[in-house]
Amino acid sequence: MSERIYLRLQYTSDAMKTNQGGKERARRRSHFTELCNKVDVEVIDTVVSLTTGDFVFILKGEIAQINKIQAVLRRSGGFQKIEQEIFVGVDDLVEQEPEISELEKTYMAPDQDEIARMLLEE
Repeated sequence: MSERIYLRLQYTSDAMKTNQGGKERARRRSHFTELCNKVDVEVIDTVVSLTTGDFVFILKGEIAQINKIQAVLRRSGGFQKIEQEIFVGVDDLVEQEPEISELEKTYMAPDQDEIARMLLEE
């Protein structure tokens, strides 16, 4: 299933210093887009957080493929932080609620003992 994933990146200070010119920025964006295309991931948009200074790539594709992109970026050494955020639509959560409720009945939380579990079932 194709997901919309936000890939949050923070360049190293050295990488940031060399990212000032328009040509360099365009070259980096082109390389990133090519990497994404090789694993069938679509780059929907690129934004910058004014709060953290992070660059955020909004991607659409399979999580396994985006994990590959993240691994390549991490190995490059050009980033001091790389994170993924997966956003799920509220309508999707509502649709999944019956299955989640069934799964919840069989899961025992790590901080719950058998007596607490029996009390919850009553």
